[in-house]
Amino acid sequence: WRLIIPSGWKDKGVVWRFGAVSSGFYVGGNVKLGGYSEDSKVPAEFNITKYLKNGKKTVAVEVYRWCDGSYLEDQDFWRLSGIQRTVFLHARPKTFINDFFAVGDLTNNYNDGLLNLVVSLKGSTTEANDFIVDASLFEGAQKIFTESKDVKVSESKGSVSISKNFPGIKKWSTEKPKPNF
Repeated sequence: WRLIIPSGWKDKGVVWRFGAVSSGFYVGGNVKLGGYSEDSKVPAEFNITKYLKNGKKTVAVEVYRWCDGSYLEDQDFWRLSGIQRTVFLHARPKTFINDFFAVGDLTNNYNDGLLNLVVSLKGSTTEANDFIVDASLFEGAQKIFTESKDVKVSESKGSVSISKNFPGIKKWSTEKPKPNF
């Protein structure tokens, strides 16, 4: 395929995302190998920023019918190879939220709530940079909690944790359900 990258993507990382490809596949750009994946039922992402040069851009996918995982994956369904889910390019900032994990729990004999949030950032540079993570919790349209924390991203990664107690929360259960909003 030939690509035209929007000018607004100039200072961002370009990621090629495959929803699912069976069985194994290589990707590349401008005649350079960009990556390999063979887990056919999960998404695969490839940062192809460094392969995109000024002017015409060519990207390629080479799909293989069989790989070393084919026997394990194909025991209980038809053996069909190829690109099976959505494929798209997207741009993201050089530093971005890579993952987050939020846990809501009950404390104080199930009377109070506890929110624990961990946010992981990832960057494409090894230089140390400071960022701010803003987290908010809403009940319907009403904001009931907000907090901002500084995070330093160094060696291409960083993380921040946020915890908050909520006294006297409205608990949901199957015996006494509360409307969501």
